[in-house]
Amino acid sequence: MTRLNKLRRLLEKEGIDCFLIGSPYNIAYLSGLGGFSPVEREAFMLITPTHNHLVTDLRYAGMIKNNDQFRIEITGRKENYYQKILHLLEKVKKHRLSFEEDNMRVAEHRYLLKLNPHLGLEPRKGIVESLRSVKDRQETDHIKKACRVAGAALEKVMSKGLENRSEAEVSFDLEKEIRNCGGEDIAFEPIVAMNKHSAIPHHTAGKRKITDGVLLIDLGTKYHGYVSDMTRTFNIPKKSGQERLGRKFQAIYQKVMEAQSEALSKIRVGMQAREAFQIANRIFEKYALAECFTHSLGHGLGLEIHEEPHLSPTSEAELKEGMVFTIEPGLYLEGRFGVRIEDTVLLTKKGCLSLTRYPKETD
Repeated sequence: MTRLNKLRRLLEKEGIDCFLIGSPYNIAYLSGLGGFSPVEREAFMLITPTHNHLVTDLRYAGMIKNNDQFRIEITGRKENYYQKILHLLEKVKKHRLSFEEDNMRVAEHRYLLKLNPHLGLEPRKGIVESLRSVKDRQETDHIKKACRVAGAALEKVMSKGLENRSEAEVSFDLEKEIRNCGGEDIAFEPIVAMNKHSAIPHHTAGKRKITDGVLLIDLGTKYHGYVSDMTRTFNIPKKSGQERLGRKFQAIYQKVMEAQSEALSKIRVGMQAREAFQIANRIFEKYALAECFTHSLGHGLGLEIHEEPHLSPTSEAELKEGMVFTIEPGLYLEGRFGVRIEDTVLLTKKGCLSLTRYPKETD
């Protein structure tokens, strides 16, 4: 069954006649057509009782053609997206339109109602995303490749030596090696954080030199549109005799490793995402360090770096076979250092299968 057919079955179950899709990632997932900007409005997909329509403009007229899955609707010079959408609704005599609440701007909502004050607009959340949360074989293969690229890129950068290079220089080098190793792009700007910067989960790499101490590197790659995510924390060989920091780091590192190992071994199909979070959090509670665990246990990924499910303490999402998500417990000692260990995993009938292979040594 095609993805569009699965969507139609889901819409029928939800009682939705006409559905407007604005997310370029959801459009890519359903149509196979990537490249639409996530910033500019370049396309909509409109599902009606009779057809699947892809509404775009003259820039893409020569690139995409009608097929047996969807019709291409090109706007003219005197017709915009919203006028075209309303025209298509009129053809099927529909006056009620469900839309993705996370992917419609207030201005767009107002404009549609200005064009047709009698239009019934109904926000819906997570319709296509619920389908995307479970990956098929092809998607999983792309993510596996992205994970291999990330590991190879990190290995190349580490083998060059890091001493006296800045965080920003190492981050840029990771970007370069990701492409050299077969990645089509970065999933996000690599995080390179030295010593106290490693206690900031989303630190922006700067001019700080890599010397001795704690180094955290978080990188993600993209392959055929699908992403990976991995974090490793290193103990850079000491030259200044910081014995106390070394002992403290090792103690914190082992606790993070314990939390990740526990989560990797106990997460199962059918578990709620918040239960998965608690597996790791209980380890940190045992050591009275839970307040230093400042984010969720992980997040789904695929076409985007953050997708469903989110392994947060409040999430009621059910973990299903075929989901791909990160397991990334971390402890952050403000002003001193932080430790995060992150792997991308596939949830199978037997549990978590790690797709990242880079070693987890501390130096």
